[in-house]
Amino acid sequence: MTKRSAALWLGLAIATVSATPLRAQEVWRGQVKQNIGASDYSVVLKLTDRGGESDYPELACGGTLTRVGQSGAYSFYVETITRKGKDCIDGAVTLVKADDGTLAWGWVGTDNGETYVAWSTLRRQ
Repeated sequence: MTKRSAALWLGLAIATVSATPLRAQEVWRGQVKQNIGASDYSVVLKLTDRGGESDYPELACGGTLTRVGQSGAYSFYVETITRKGKDCIDGAVTLVKADDGTLAWGWVGTDNGETYVAWSTLRRQ
């Protein structure tokens, strides 16, 4: 077996193990960094099989998450802000389950011609 084949099979094995979907009724929390605007605020996600809820306590806002897809370790959501607080906008969320049991959280949205990107490492509560 060539090195390239071995690497391919190892990658597929890791992707298969990491592809387990998130379990329902889990709560995850992390500190957010953002490209522009607010930063170092908390995100709290309450996940269900079909989506969940988001909360940003320091910004006094939150919303609903609608799960729109899954590919391997990646889960994709549309976030609709339902509790408007300080500067919260709708966006798209990607969650990636890491080998250490954390979730990588990525968010992107636009407002008034600006593109906002935020990220965090979430831990189960």
